[in-house]
Amino acid sequence: MSTNDTTPLVVVGYVSDPNGRGTISLLLSCVLTLILCVWSALHLDIPPRGESHVRKIVRNGRWILVGVFAPELVVFTTWRQWSSAKLLGTVVKAEESTKDVIDVRSADTLERTSSQNLTESASEQAFTKPFTTIKRMYPWTRTHDFFASTGGFAFEVDPNAFLTSGVVDHLPTYRDMKRLTLTARGVAFLAKCDHLPDIPEEDIQDKSKANDLAKALVVVQASWMLIQTLGRLIVRLPVTLLEVNTIAHVCCVFLLYLLWWDKPLLPEQPIILRGPWVESIAAYMYISSELSGEIKMVGHTRGLKSMLAKFNLYSRRPEINFLRFCPSQTENEQVHDDAELCSLKAASKTCLPHSKRVELAEAADTAVVERRPKCRSKTFAEDKINDITLKRWALASEALQTCDFIMKDHVSFSHDDGQCRHLKAEEFLVNNVQNWPLNDLLRDVGSLGVGMMLWAASFVYGAIHAAAWNDHFPTVTEKWLWKASAVYIGFCGGLWIILNYLAQKLGSVNRFWDRWMEGQTRWCHYIIFGVPVVVCGSSFLFARVFIVVEAFINLRELPMTAYDTPNWEQVFPHF
Repeated sequence: MSTNDTTPLVVVGYVSDPNGRGTISLLLSCVLTLILCVWSALHLDIPPRGESHVRKIVRNGRWILVGVFAPELVVFTTWRQWSSAKLLGTVVKAEESTKDVIDVRSADTLERTSSQNLTESASEQAFTKPFTTIKRMYPWTRTHDFFASTGGFAFEVDPNAFLTSGVVDHLPTYRDMKRLTLTARGVAFLAKCDHLPDIPEEDIQDKSKANDLAKALVVVQASWMLIQTLGRLIVRLPVTLLEVNTIAHVCCVFLLYLLWWDKPLLPEQPIILRGPWVESIAAYMYISSELSGEIKMVGHTRGLKSMLAKFNLYSRRPEINFLRFCPSQTENEQVHDDAELCSLKAASKTCLPHSKRVELAEAADTAVVERRPKCRSKTFAEDKINDITLKRWALASEALQTCDFIMKDHVSFSHDDGQCRHLKAEEFLVNNVQNWPLNDLLRDVGSLGVGMMLWAASFVYGAIHAAAWNDHFPTVTEKWLWKASAVYIGFCGGLWIILNYLAQKLGSVNRFWDRWMEGQTRWCHYIIFGVPVVVCGSSFLFARVFIVVEAFINLRELPMTAYDTPNWEQVFPHF
């Protein structure tokens, strides 16, 4: 940031700092602040079960790189998690306010150690009354909201019970049990089912690796860096590019702690939910989630789909997309053994036209950072229906009977005068919650609003670096590359949002995208659309890396006044 001084510019290289500000002290001050802003401010979600130390290092390292080169993406992630947690709290309060409360507690005999058994027996009592609920022992707080959104609650089920894979031929042990992690959508579903976890806030805070004091110390250190920079601007001393980049991270960390303050820091293990209701509810949530689906590889798209699936960008087709709910069974309908016990059955070919139309409409409302739902083009394969499949459908049907709100709030579409109903596919369960915001989070804003928030974060990050427009650069090339990078970072997000919005509004583009992903277009289309994407993406990455690298190498030649320290009497004059 230039001070627009007309005096001749005197530049220097390395400056020792025994008596004031020097190159080493400037470098250490910024680097230590960057470490605090990047590492200690990251509130990652609960890792997968059995994650090795190497995978944990890789996972943390990826997010550290994102925090260094694209901190506004971390801010966007924080905002999505915060908005999801806030919406989850709203759902919980709404459910509690619409149901009568049954107080099964006894003030003389209630002890904290018996809370689990008491909750289970009370749940069974309230389960028979659709509009009643037990009185919670502990209030549901924002800490609960964040912990739920971070994968803090999970089921552990017998893989022989209803899962499509992982079947063992012996009595399941602890290690054989399949862990199904609930998402924010899943916990909201439990709230409607009257099975919301009832645990004290202290138990969740005990899983956090930092308390409010530790978080406050990071904020104080970041604030001191900001005060120093403002002091230099007030007395018209130059601010280095490294300090500009550090201030961008400081602004991000303020937003991170503002939104993530109630989120536990780096919890390692979820709380396992148990009870007689788990199996049926888990079965329904399982078939509604992408865990129950598979990816269809088609010819030349095999490599593309495998890559996108690895990065969780290509969605699977949940099993519920291939099922239908029939209130009554026709005489000519061919069923399998014990299928009459299931209200959920495999969808017929007559359901496909209705399903494709609805799923294309749902894909049009997918936010820019979410996975698009895939439109199915076939029915459930007959050879995939076995005893475990029928048991899974029967258990899910039990959930439909006991949770009557499902047929009111979770029906995607119906046809044949309501005799054939199809339920929504929702991401209730995952292997582990991803840190990047995907379909598992709740949202009450449109896809365009989500995209605008992402663009706003990128725009502010680019604008902060553009503030150094007139700073001193060692070469003209570095000066113009800095300007171009700042502008490109600020505005390329807006271009992507516009293109995404137009694609949603133009049905032909939306349908072409699905055909392109399914390998149903010509090979030349992959070149026509792939080359611009690769060029723009590479340029975006170059701009990110250059901004950070230039901030450091710019220290080799700075104005002499960059090492002057401000007189604080000039910053805060006496009156």
